[in-house]
Amino acid sequence: PDTIFFIMLDGKEVATVTALTEENGTGWLHMVTAKPEARGKGVAQYLIAIAEAALYKEGMKKILLQTKEFRAVAIKAYLRAGYKPILYKPEMEGRWTAFLNEHSYSGIETVDEDGNFIKVLNLSV
Repeated sequence: PDTIFFIMLDGKEVATVTALTEENGTGWLHMVTAKPEARGKGVAQYLIAIAEAALYKEGMKKILLQTKEFRAVAIKAYLRAGYKPILYKPEMEGRWTAFLNEHSYSGIETVDEDGNFIKVLNLSV
């Protein structure tokens, strides 16, 4: 319960995020979601900041998240918050390039699983 955060609107829970920790110092953002009445108001950025603060307070050295490609709204929120695509399999570059092209992103840095810079995708979009 200490790692599940909610945003309330008119006494109702309208958005949530869960912050998970691993013993190796890795934190995870999990289940960032908002009901329709809370969307488009910057709630995701606030939720991400709350979870990040909790994870860093717990001593986490890096924060990761996972999502599916069809969750474009979530991916856009994570990119806005400064998260970078991790190219952890050879096919990830093509998948990310397709997503970035479809959503008109350019100059997105990618990293490996340790957070080391790999390359910039979509330089010419």
